[in-house]
Amino acid sequence: MLKQNHFTYLILITAALIALFLYNPWLLYFQNDDMVHIPLSRDGVLLQHNTFRPICDISIMIDYKIWSKNASGYHLTNLLLHTANSILTFIACKNIFKKYKLRGDINLKATAIAVLFWIYMNHAEAVFWILGRSAMLGMLFFLCACLAYLQRKSTLNFSLSMLFSILAWLSYESAWIIPFVFLLISYMDIGNGISKWRREKNYLLLIIAAFALYLGFRVYFTGAVTGLYESGGVVNADILFFVGNLARLAIRSWLPPFQDQRILIAAFLILMVLIALVIIKAKNQKAKRAVIIFLFMWSVSLLPYITLGVDTKGVESERFLYMPSFFICIVLALIIFQWPHIVSTAAISVICAVSLFVLSYHAKQYRFAGNVVKNTINVIDSLHNKTRLIADRVPQENFGALIFRAGFPEGVNWLKNLSTFDTVIVLSQSHVDLPLRKNYPGVYSHDLSLIPDTNIRSHFAGSAAYLLYTDSSIIIITSADGRQ
Repeated sequence: MLKQNHFTYLILITAALIALFLYNPWLLYFQNDDMVHIPLSRDGVLLQHNTFRPICDISIMIDYKIWSKNASGYHLTNLLLHTANSILTFIACKNIFKKYKLRGDINLKATAIAVLFWIYMNHAEAVFWILGRSAMLGMLFFLCACLAYLQRKSTLNFSLSMLFSILAWLSYESAWIIPFVFLLISYMDIGNGISKWRREKNYLLLIIAAFALYLGFRVYFTGAVTGLYESGGVVNADILFFVGNLARLAIRSWLPPFQDQRILIAAFLILMVLIALVIIKAKNQKAKRAVIIFLFMWSVSLLPYITLGVDTKGVESERFLYMPSFFICIVLALIIFQWPHIVSTAAISVICAVSLFVLSYHAKQYRFAGNVVKNTINVIDSLHNKTRLIADRVPQENFGALIFRAGFPEGVNWLKNLSTFDTVIVLSQSHVDLPLRKNYPGVYSHDLSLIPDTNIRSHFAGSAAYLLYTDSSIIIITSADGRQ
């Protein structure tokens, strides 16, 4: 058995190293909102665009002081945060399994869960997009809060659980599930005879009071419990809207994006049926109960984003799935390690291979999206004596990896090394996904006949130069003398 475990560890270590290669921060760049929020954080603005995530804004501010306009440094911070969360996942799982006396090799299970979390295929947006770190910061403090709450009999540990909870709430809305998670931990301890309701009631009242205080401050500073982004989709919404969002979140938390939603739905239903059969046939009652509890916690962890949903065809909004994936990895490990060793090792190998394959594909998408931004800024930087920049068909995304849906004017003015333009105007955006190519070449030209829009061509005849991206028909037009 010891040699068999060594083989499982070898698979997990190999998978972790491959993922580390895929997470390479030096192959990534600024994208989309990065170019809006990083300058704001640099200037000390901590409540940006009606959001209430000051911890994330402070982390960006610190990054700017260290890295300035070096995008790789910000991505390195993201990688370090994901590494810390994976380590905390190992520690948290080991503590949970030990406290609640789940049978089996605790170290192997905890290691498997940590590695599955580290390589999980739906972590692309959280890790590869700089602003995606808010989800990782929320997870970081959530895990610290849970670890402290597991040992809450100590006044120091309970105080730390309160502190980390507040930091988690100030990082990301996914941590709003903390009061419920603490309630479940207290309930488990009462049921196992570890604690009494009289003691647990005081802990829970204090954490609820702290959460209410946080919500009060949130309303005071932003004017609402939820920001414009979170509440924007619920105007005129009905029950089907929320059910649809919840279904998309549930499906995508287990499966990668896919163009045909029917296949996604069918695959998810088959997966849920298989898990249900495994639970029904499981002989280990403690493990069965644990799987049911963590599945329930997974479903609860989806609720903070029920007003938003997630993209089923691309990687956009995968940051919402960062915390739910923690519970998914636990469920997978608890199920897999009930099987004979050869079967469990094969299952771990397949899951790692699939996750790494999808993660590698998503890594290419984010690298490409970053290269689009970098090449665009570099060519704009080569344009001299221009006072007005007008952009047409600006690329929004590459299969969910956001490019310039927002942040184009801000990016031009922030990242351009020469003097900034007086005016930056976006005429239109490209709504279709760009083809995934190995590069994104820019061609600077005065040949206006290449501009497909005749109205634009005639408008700028004789007074304009432009930048044509040949691979995707993206055109950036610049007025040479300030005339429109």
